[in-house]
Amino acid sequence: MLEPSFKALVVAIVPQPRQIPPPPFQQEDLQKLFVEITRDYPYQQFSFTPGGAQLMNAPGDLIAIQPGLVQAQIVIDPAFTTNRSAAMDKTVTILKRTFDRLKIEGFLQCGIKVVAHIPLSGEQSDAKEFLSTRLMPAVDPDDLAPGFFAGGVKYRRLAEGEEANLLIEPFVHDNHFLFIDYDVARTAATGLMQDLDHLANWIDDSFSFVAGPTMNILSS
Repeated sequence: MLEPSFKALVVAIVPQPRQIPPPPFQQEDLQKLFVEITRDYPYQQFSFTPGGAQLMNAPGDLIAIQPGLVQAQIVIDPAFTTNRSAAMDKTVTILKRTFDRLKIEGFLQCGIKVVAHIPLSGEQSDAKEFLSTRLMPAVDPDDLAPGFFAGGVKYRRLAEGEEANLLIEPFVHDNHFLFIDYDVARTAATGLMQDLDHLANWIDDSFSFVAGPTMNILSS
């Protein structure tokens, strides 16, 4: 059975504004938050942005804090002991500290993105061919014009307060891999979301969806 290699976790939260437009965060509070976060999770750069701040190690590995959006982008790399579980714990801890320090009482929306690569081997090592024959067998890209290939498939689910999108593509930088992007957006349909403890379960659900149902349809 195919196994995903998780590469990134992105969590974006839209705080409940206290007023419209939301006021900027105090720089003193942001500096204190930087100290609290870096006690456990070092970040090499700290900079103020209009109304907020950014903590960054490298592109794709950052925390962006704005009155209208708080976002954590976590690189998953077992070589640096950042696996699926560690990425989830890091994200939840940082967001909880952010909410506490900046006195954010709740949030209106939460988006979670999981990115993974799936290595292919043997007779299935061609990702373009794999995708075309496994998920799009009724369409021959050559019927369009020479050079076309199956660039990916997208599955969607729409429910009250939730939208999920699963994208499966050949990895353009290495045709021996599939690229997976699973994105779930939740909206406060029945009231303000306040409990960040649910966030760990939501993140775990996203990882499990990629490792479970997604791998099942690719391995069948």
